[in-house]
Amino acid sequence: MTRLYPLTVAYSPVLIRSSIQFDEKALFKVGNTIIEGVNIVRYWYSQKEEISYKNRKRNGLSSGWYSNGQKQYEANYKDGKKEGLLVGWHYNGQKRYESYYKDDKEEGLSLGWYENGQKRYEYNYKDNKRNGLSVEWYESGQKRYEYNYKDGKKVPNSADYDDVFTLWEQS
Repeated sequence: MTRLYPLTVAYSPVLIRSSIQFDEKALFKVGNTIIEGVNIVRYWYSQKEEISYKNRKRNGLSSGWYSNGQKQYEANYKDGKKEGLLVGWHYNGQKRYESYYKDDKEEGLSLGWYENGQKRYEYNYKDNKRNGLSVEWYESGQKRYEYNYKDGKKVPNSADYDDVFTLWEQS
């Protein structure tokens, strides 16, 4: 499926204002010219995005900015797949999330924060599935929950059963 998007493209020392044709294989064209291995600068509703391509796939650093100039995200790609650190920020500049990817799959510790800077979550991933301890907090800083996961499934613990038995005894 091919879509047309009005974009601004910057590459080499030349700046071209045009509609760029984008298909889902990450192929860009300006007129009949295929753009590859270059940084694409896209403007969407006053938001800016820079993307590097190689062999028609995202490759290298991709970054996005909010309309106020504050960075929105930074992600690394290798052959079209997320690789390494992915970081996002809130509109006010506070860090929003930080995750690691290997071959487009989330791997290791993933952290998230509220707009006020308070920690929101800590998740552990293995092969794109939650694995190990996962903790979430309310915006006030109070712990919301703490669970263990194995292969993406929550592992029951004694606290879960204590809550069930307490409810059962009360009824």
